[in-house]
Amino acid sequence: EGHSQEFSLGDAVISSQVSSYRSQSVADADLALLRDPKAAACFEQTTRKQLAATMPAGATIGSGPMTFTMGSSGGPDNVVATGKGTVPITLAGKQFVLYRDVAFVTGPKIEGEIVFTDFGSAVPDGTQKALIASFAGRVAKG
Repeated sequence: EGHSQEFSLGDAVISSQVSSYRSQSVADADLALLRDPKAAACFEQTTRKQLAATMPAGATIGSGPMTFTMGSSGGPDNVVATGKGTVPITLAGKQFVLYRDVAFVTGPKIEGEIVFTDFGSAVPDGTQKALIASFAGRVAKG
């Protein structure tokens, strides 16, 4: 398992991680879990827990929608799913919206994800597509 450093782009944070498996069938079975109707809610819950651990005391973290779309969404063929979501946050009486987008990628006995997080607006689509393509290319090579 490997995790990238978090990279900043203005207010945005971009990170990635990859996991290696003993066989392709194990990697494929793990990625198949994304088809479960509960997967998006699980990802949203994980996001909320991560935020709760990093936000200042007194922050209120709400629930926001998260949707998964199976397939590459026009990206490289080894992008197996993408996700988009928002989480409302209240801090010191001010309301914010956290945008979180993710792409799930597969390679030989490898699965990976690249995550884009930003406040106020999503990381621009063009930036996401370029970084997803680069990440997917590296994962495809193993």
